[in-house]
Amino acid sequence: MAQGLYHVITDERPSANEEDNNTTDITEWNQHNTQAISNLCLCLAPNILVKVLSKPTASSIWRTLKEEYGTPGVAATYTEFKAMLDMLIPSHEHSTPAFSKLNAHFV
Repeated sequence: MAQGLYHVITDERPSANEEDNNTTDITEWNQHNTQAISNLCLCLAPNILVKVLSKPTASSIWRTLKEEYGTPGVAATYTEFKAMLDMLIPSHEHSTPAFSKLNAHFV
């Protein structure tokens, strides 16, 4: 959310309060929510988009995506493992860069 819309995902919608007259805040939040939903939807594949299209807020879309796809599957784990196995540690050069790269797979 490079357009300053991340607050819509992390913060709740402001509640209507007659004392503070915060209709501007609510209107702004609603606009940002619509923009965030649009940005999220543009980044999703059609088969994933169908699962989240009925969600009313960007925050609920984000939570659904995180629950559904937040943990790596078997294919991603294998890819990481294969990348570690394919890494070469040079015998004639300093090994620190190679070990740094290897360590990055575990983080």
